[in-house]
Amino acid sequence: MVASGLALGFVRRMEDEKQIAARLGATIREARKARRWTQASLAEKLDVSVTYVGMVERGENLASLPLIVKLGKLFGMSVAALIGEPPRDAWAGEVLDIMRGLFDEERRTVLAMLRGLALASTASSGVRRRRGRRK
Repeated sequence: MVASGLALGFVRRMEDEKQIAARLGATIREARKARRWTQASLAEKLDVSVTYVGMVERGENLASLPLIVKLGKLFGMSVAALIGEPPRDAWAGEVLDIMRGLFDEERRTVLAMLRGLALASTASSGVRRRRGRRK
């Protein structure tokens, strides 16, 4: 029973890795094409082979964590966004899209405004609200 449970866990983990590899590959291809880069130009930026880029984009290989981090920096995306994980809250994706479209100074101003609003809201209610539970 223990051996079959271990085997089942291994199969589930392998399936998870295949799904992650497929989502990661699709995201990389989409981000690369949005920038009008070829697989060769991306491979050069990452210091990997064109064949490897193709295999990762097709989901045949799961890139290493250091390479995923490098891709995130290159594309201006988080690791979670690269692997296609949905944001925690539905509105978070919209906020991120808006913030990404701003210049650094504008982004700092918006963040300061949000912090001030949150502080004022907490102070006026006299009690700290639970995240996402506004009535």
